Amino acid sequence: MSILCLSLLLHLSLSPPPPSSSNSTTPSKGIWFYIPFLSRLGKGREIILLEVPHIITQLSFEAPDRAETVESLAEILSLHSIAHCAVAGHSFGSIVAGWAVAAFPSQVQQLVLIDPVCLLLCLPDVAVNFLYRSPPANLFHRTLKDLLDPSSEITVSHALRRHFWWYQNVTWLQDVTCPLVVALSSEDDIVPSTAIRAYVQRHYGMWEVKQKEKQEREELEDQRNKKGNGRLVYWKGIGHGQMLLSLSAQDRLIEAMHCQAKESGLVRIAANDMTEKRRQKRKGLSAA
Repeated sequence: MSILCLSLLLHLSLSPPPPSSSNSTTPSKGIWFYIPFLSRLGKGREIILLEVPHIITQLSFEAPDRAETVESLAEILSLHSIAHCAVAGHSFGSIVAGWAVAAFPSQVQQLVLIDPVCLLLCLPDVAVNFLYRSPPANLFHRTLKDLLDPSSEITVSHALRRHFWWYQNVTWLQDVTCPLVVALSSEDDIVPSTAIRAYVQRHYGMWEVKQKEKQEREELEDQRNKKGNGRLVYWKGIGHGQMLLSLSAQDRLIEAMHCQAKESGLVRIAANDMTEKRRQKRKGLSAA
């Protein structure tokens, strides 16, 4: 199983797809920009999306805090009898993913952070870039920003200016006990991707994964540590959320997630969970 916090939250199955299966986009665009990525990621697994309504331009001024969100996650895990899961978060969803891994360390077996705002949130970059950056001088670019940029949308602005405290939302790598995949965009205009890249590399002691072709080396860096519990995907030349528009970028991230799941034994855990679910189901049918 898996839970995904996009600017939502995604719950993904740990097991990889069968061998036969083959923001910048921003939070305010809702689930539509995520559909191609979700369809590829969801092959052969169950996915649960946790919606964060005040970040996806629904007219909602209710911003659930950490305790309320964790309580909702606990209900989801209980309702669906989820013993183990992978949790993935994109952009604002990475904050919710960080809450999940801290609240349910025995159940979350893999954490995936994509364009994460939750890492190094002690730095001013995210707040300055998203809320306080000066508008473009060019009238066309300013008009385009007003149309596409969610930072001035009323519920998003209310949530981030009145219900956002960095010390409650930050995730520190030393507190993450499960295998972790971090995916960053080199041209991210919100997240300090260069600083986060160095932070992840230092913490895990990364080394480069050999790329198959020269084009892949030019498009991304793929690094992992010796234990296999740390993986870093660094896309070159794209901005925040633009991986949602690149199928090759999505495929490379999904491949990294699958490889780590195999190396860390998560696939075996998923298989055991599936066997136990089937046994419980047969037991229930026999009792009936």
